[in-house]
Amino acid sequence: MIPSAIPVVEAARDCAHVSKITLGVITPIRAGTPHLKFTPMSGGLKMQVRGTHAIQIFWLYTTRPEDVVQEITSKWPA
Repeated sequence: MIPSAIPVVEAARDCAHVSKITLGVITPIRAGTPHLKFTPMSGGLKMQVRGTHAIQIFWLYTTRPEDVVQEITSKWPA
């Protein structure tokens, strides 16, 4: 897991609405500013975390995606 993703994965783990978290691929990229992106999918959310030198994708299984996005973004440090 990339270092920038640790706070949001911990927030997802502690969220009562997330039933499962699946780790995705890590893609190295050039330096840039960290950000967080959510895409609604069937059965949950695709969460993309961009760190300073890599992007990692996570799959969050939930029935309440809006609540999950709100809770995780509130704990995003960037």
